[in-house]
Amino acid sequence: MSMRNNSLGLVLLLSVCLVVQWFGFGGSKASADLPASDVLVNGGFETIANGVPSGWVPIGNTWTGGVQIASEAARTGSYGVSIQTNTTNNPWISQGVPVDEEATYAITSWFKAMGVTGAPGFKIEFYTSQVPSPQTALDGYSYRSPASYLDGQWHELSYEVKAPAGAKYMVVYLRLYGTGKVYFDDAAVVKTKDAQQIVLTPNQTYYYPELTSGSIHVVLKPLDGLFAGKKTDLKLVKEAGGAVVFAQTDMAAAAEWNVPFQPSVMELGQTYVLSAELKDAAGEIISREERKLYRWNRPTMLPQNGPVQVGGQPFFPIIAYHAYPNDFPYLNQIGINTIQGVNTASEATLQTLLDAAHANGLKVLQTLYLNMQVKENFALTEQMVARFKSHPALLGWMIMDEPTYNGIPQSEILEAYKRIHSIDPDHPTYMVESEPYAYRSTGQATDILVTDVYPYNGTNMQPISAVGEGVRKAVLDTDGVKPVWSVLQTFRFPGSASWDYLPTIGQVRNMAYQSILAGSKGLAYYSINDPGWRMQDSALWAGLAAFKDELPLIGELAAQGSKTAEQIGEAVQWGVWSKGQEQYAIAINVTQTAQTAEIPLANAGNRVRLLYGDEPSSWESWDAKLDVNLGPEQALVYRITPFISEVQAATDTMQDAVALLQSKHWRQKASELAAKLGDVRQALSGQAPDVKDVMNKADKALDDTSKLTSWVNGQTDTVLEGKRQALLALLNGAYDRVEPIAQSTIRLDLQPPPDVMTPGGQGAVSVRIRNTGDKTLRPWLRVDLPDAFGLQPIEREFGPVKSGATANASADFTVPPAVPAGTYNVTASVYYEYKGSLFQVSSARELEVTPLLQAKLSPITIEAAKAGTYPFAVELTNGSTEPLTVELVRTVPNGLTVDLAAFATLVGRETKTVHGSVTIPATVTQGVYTVTVVPKANGGSYAPLPLTVRAETNLVYNSGFEIAGTNGPDGWLMRTGVWDKTTAYGGLASAKLNPDASNNWNVINATEAKEIPVVAGRQYRLSGWVKNGSTAGSVALGIRQIDTNGVSVLYNWTEAARGGDWTKVQVSFTALPQTKRAAVYFKVDQGVNGSAWVDDLEMRELP
Repeated sequence: MSMRNNSLGLVLLLSVCLVVQWFGFGGSKASADLPASDVLVNGGFETIANGVPSGWVPIGNTWTGGVQIASEAARTGSYGVSIQTNTTNNPWISQGVPVDEEATYAITSWFKAMGVTGAPGFKIEFYTSQVPSPQTALDGYSYRSPASYLDGQWHELSYEVKAPAGAKYMVVYLRLYGTGKVYFDDAAVVKTKDAQQIVLTPNQTYYYPELTSGSIHVVLKPLDGLFAGKKTDLKLVKEAGGAVVFAQTDMAAAAEWNVPFQPSVMELGQTYVLSAELKDAAGEIISREERKLYRWNRPTMLPQNGPVQVGGQPFFPIIAYHAYPNDFPYLNQIGINTIQGVNTASEATLQTLLDAAHANGLKVLQTLYLNMQVKENFALTEQMVARFKSHPALLGWMIMDEPTYNGIPQSEILEAYKRIHSIDPDHPTYMVESEPYAYRSTGQATDILVTDVYPYNGTNMQPISAVGEGVRKAVLDTDGVKPVWSVLQTFRFPGSASWDYLPTIGQVRNMAYQSILAGSKGLAYYSINDPGWRMQDSALWAGLAAFKDELPLIGELAAQGSKTAEQIGEAVQWGVWSKGQEQYAIAINVTQTAQTAEIPLANAGNRVRLLYGDEPSSWESWDAKLDVNLGPEQALVYRITPFISEVQAATDTMQDAVALLQSKHWRQKASELAAKLGDVRQALSGQAPDVKDVMNKADKALDDTSKLTSWVNGQTDTVLEGKRQALLALLNGAYDRVEPIAQSTIRLDLQPPPDVMTPGGQGAVSVRIRNTGDKTLRPWLRVDLPDAFGLQPIEREFGPVKSGATANASADFTVPPAVPAGTYNVTASVYYEYKGSLFQVSSARELEVTPLLQAKLSPITIEAAKAGTYPFAVELTNGSTEPLTVELVRTVPNGLTVDLAAFATLVGRETKTVHGSVTIPATVTQGVYTVTVVPKANGGSYAPLPLTVRAETNLVYNSGFEIAGTNGPDGWLMRTGVWDKTTAYGGLASAKLNPDASNNWNVINATEAKEIPVVAGRQYRLSGWVKNGSTAGSVALGIRQIDTNGVSVLYNWTEAARGGDWTKVQVSFTALPQTKRAAVYFKVDQGVNGSAWVDDLEMRELP
């Protein structure tokens, strides 16, 4: 998924990739091509005024520095434009030209790229007037050259785009996306087609065999605006042989209408041409449009409108975006079973990825859009599909990501779909579409349509309900023919204006359940890794790990459940699914205030269990509805088990059990029990069963069950024919199924003790009960405390409780001082006798026991590169409800000084941060020191908090790659790099980059946590030992200067000599005014033909 800022900036000031609307139709022939007429001014840069080319505007409105007119940049004539940069500002020149709305334009330019990391390309923006502004902005797109064109030779870059409705003006940018130098010359913009007079939109393009009805939406836009006297012919013709299989002719022209047809007229596996002709009163053709339709089988892994299947079984995908092989072993912690693949032209790279995924039990949706392109990759697509279609890890093919946003016409993705399924008839295609208006168009070119609605955009906030709305629209726009999946917002990009917010796990659950309610059959998390973002290090990871427990039910409902009712309100959305004999209800609050809802149920008389979204609880109810109380943005999941289905199962069991023994007594009593169970089932049937009648009959059935169980226990094995255990199991099973009816006599509401308590703390369990039966009861309460507490159960009597009355009871307890921290269960049970039988209703809640005091030191390590004062903090949490005074005792090594308050006072449940500092003098000896802080409270000491101080003049952490981290050398983002323990300049390890011609950013770099603070205006020098095994391309050591928002300020690079042994490479730089941190980078470009290593890095501030 790409991250978008949906507000449009001023065209000449900002470089914002805008949303593009593409209208591509396979085989379209709207009109004859128009004579070429270039609308650009001075596209060859030959007209020079005051030393600059007329008609063009450069970035920053200045023709100096990196953007210049130059004779050496000329392909033809005397001049061209040279654009050069070593920063990430994506420099450009631009020109605005008038355009006709809905006309098609070809944009071309010749270019020569030298030492480019990235790609030259176009950026196109459309406006409603010749005064570009955010108010007049329509759509835009960017297009980049293929990587194969970065060879220092002249190449023509070309693309065709249709101006959107309302467009009057187009701004064309010739741009360098990345770094290096590029020459541009001989640019042109030519209108190739006038606006279409006929728009044909069939409801599908690839018609699956089971589809029995189709429709074609026809829109007419005559240039003269008149319909009177005009006629339209519509035909569907088999491409091979030209047989007409469907036709409607001489239809009176109108603005738009739908033409139904039967897809069955098309033969399976054949291609057809749909054409429409607009004729005048004399029968002369004014305009003609055509497009291709197909009758193709579904992929074998995708049954009709069902979930994707793996091994013939339903598979509910939980997809991770941007997950790397070193992430694979722990992705199952959050329920991930599928990953997005990697764009590559290397079969070896993809083989390694697929094998690693398979080894970790993961499926792969393999991407086929190298460099965000489609038609340019047709040959590569066919190569990869043919090579890997049988790999066991493969789940499907990703044709393109967000094609509308990325400017890819429907014609390209339709052709890609055709090529893929001509080779692989089994695996489905998958495509994310970010623009809701394009769901139908994109959905016709893929087997699985995916939405990615991210509501928490700082510059374009949407209500959380937008997620479900997007899925519902996608389901509607695919006519329910194809499955829809949903990508959820699970990321944060610190410092970004748009994406500097991480959704809570409650909000992620809300979005997930909205998606399921709307019809999604798969979920994805965007993303696991991105620059400045690692999900595993975020607060969201633990929440997703807990949410993993809910995913199996979600998958079962999507695959096997039948949605029987739903309501989509402005505040609350809910749905009810039937699965087997049970029902499941999902209720979602899409507001930030508490809400209530009433969900109608199919039966009166149910056992209800709250499964997810709050503390699990269960109760019996005779209401034919479920009353739901929802907190802000809360999503709750319930299981509803009708009494009648349980009784029916018990009845069937006993009817089958009658013949299990030859004993006459057994046969007689089992038959009588089966009959009484049948009486209960009969009493439960109907919309409003008589509760008293049901309970009386249930009581009789339970009594007979108990008596027959006693009889079995009293018989010899001979009488029981060796079936004692089987008989007891079925009798106990029947009892357990009917008992909840009798238990419905008492409704128990448990008010648990405080969620968090400390050893020695006092708590209370309160219970409220309601007698829903027809008799006065004398119930009593029993509270079972955790075994670790070593306390006896507490019992209390309620006294007589009349029919319909309520009663309360409570039990106080003290947590023993020696109880270890942890989570425990407290269970409250209410016992009562009803018509001679003893019944029990129980409810349990979790209780967390925490220490009286919790203390945490941050950071735990200080990397001191020079003398100075370095801050640290002690976070103290009072686990009790009473005030607490904490003493902070320090142990400081000789040579260091520590400033830290001696005491801190916390109110009940307060978390307070006490700030301190350690001062390192200039005379300190280089080495590792430990400062220790020991918290004391209420006469006891707590675990010491060690602060490690590394006094080192080398600013680079783990500079020799010797310290191991979780998935490689600690402090380094290896990406596709290798932690090489066989080659090193010093020590035992180094970092290695291998050549990859398809990777335009083949780097390793320091992680965000190990970026180096620098001071503006100060000078620094980075050095490192580099071994370059390549005789071509570029290998470089560099520094990325970073501002306070984490945005790149400047890259400073020094290239290593080619084809040599270990050589010292140095990078000197001055921190710019906006620079706050620096990160070490090591890179190879796409032209290298050998591996490169780096080791023993060192960075120092210069005097």
